[in-house]
Amino acid sequence: LDGVPLRELKVGGDGYFPEFKLEIRRATLASFPKRAVLEVRTPDGTRLRAPGGAERLHLCVPHGSGDLMDILATGSTLDKKGSISPSLEETRLRQERYLEIYDKVRDFFDSELGRPLFLLYGTLLGHHREGDFIAGDDDFDAGYVSEATDPVSVKQEAKRIIVALVKAGFTVSVNRKGRPFRVQLEREANDGFHLDLRPVWFQDGRVWLHNHCSYPASRDEFLPVAEGRLRGTRVFVPRDTEAFLRGHYGPGWKVPDPGFQYYTSEIDPAIMTNLSKALLTVRECTELTERIHREVGDSPDHGRFVSVGSQDLYPLEDFLP
Repeated sequence: LDGVPLRELKVGGDGYFPEFKLEIRRATLASFPKRAVLEVRTPDGTRLRAPGGAERLHLCVPHGSGDLMDILATGSTLDKKGSISPSLEETRLRQERYLEIYDKVRDFFDSELGRPLFLLYGTLLGHHREGDFIAGDDDFDAGYVSEATDPVSVKQEAKRIIVALVKAGFTVSVNRKGRPFRVQLEREANDGFHLDLRPVWFQDGRVWLHNHCSYPASRDEFLPVAEGRLRGTRVFVPRDTEAFLRGHYGPGWKVPDPGFQYYTSEIDPAIMTNLSKALLTVRECTELTERIHREVGDSPDHGRFVSVGSQDLYPLEDFLP
């Protein structure tokens, strides 16, 4: 952007042309200059052309503050999710907050649901490979083994768990795709601190879990869980952690790869189709909201259920001059 590197990406995909993708979040876009020039270059400096043949795009962001360059100059970067990464110290403090949430949600799953809540994905990878979070990791992934063996039943079970969590005072949300689900501590929480929880189920000799993970596996690779410590917090991990890391990340999981990225075009469409059956539709979220209201009412002792897909993307009038 205006000659300043925003992010390096690795290309992938199984088509004729390699592909890459980076979505820039609205909060990041708000820090852009009001006018800027965007280019995409290969490591040798060659500019890639847009579909119309242009080597650069002229951007106009009417609500841009122009703070981005100063932010980048302090050492912050654009992360894989298109957000401006916090400083290393800020990231560490955020990670401590995630552990605080996990500690409480883990105890709830243990005592009230009778099932262990174990680390997954990058959180598990950092714990197993480095004994800590991956440097700069700004989310927290965990999961539980579902008692169901098909995605529709998994979804019904997830709804029951969501209701139980809300009754216990947690705030639960699903994203616009309807993926179960995120958990926050406070009823009115709006601070961005949540756990990404995923039901894990076994079907046709394979393990299945969102966003796009499925490979040959059995329950014995996950249960009974093993116990460990992450910065002093008691955590659960799959019984055979390395089997999961190989199955999901491939044989190179032991070597840190900051540019690691999945491309959905590389995933078997049949896997994506089966996983999509576990997603909650907007109608199902509405029905779940109504059910929770009937069962818990507006008591401040209970949490909330939030369907992000039922909300407006953003009111344009907030961003236009």
